[in-house]
Amino acid sequence: MKKLENKIVFITGGLSGIGMACAFTAIKEGANAGITKDSDLQKYIIGLYPMKRLGKPEEVASGFIFLASDDSSFLTGTALEIECGFLA
Repeated sequence: MKKLENKIVFITGGLSGIGMACAFTAIKEGANAGITKDSDLQKYIIGLYPMKRLGKPEEVASGFIFLASDDSSFLTGTALEIECGFLA
């Protein structure tokens, strides 16, 4: 089973650069990926999130930094969901 099998990844403004690279990686890991520049669709997706905005790169990166640091040394076999309260 691939890491992202049965998951959906939606990337806004990701038609080139890092967004496209993320989409390709997600697809390779089994996810269904959606990429768009459509501002109406982006507004709709943002409206679904409790915080009514997309995450900033530094907000997402802080989770990765934590997992790579000694502060996470006692964590094993867990997933860190960085999802703006969407799953709450």
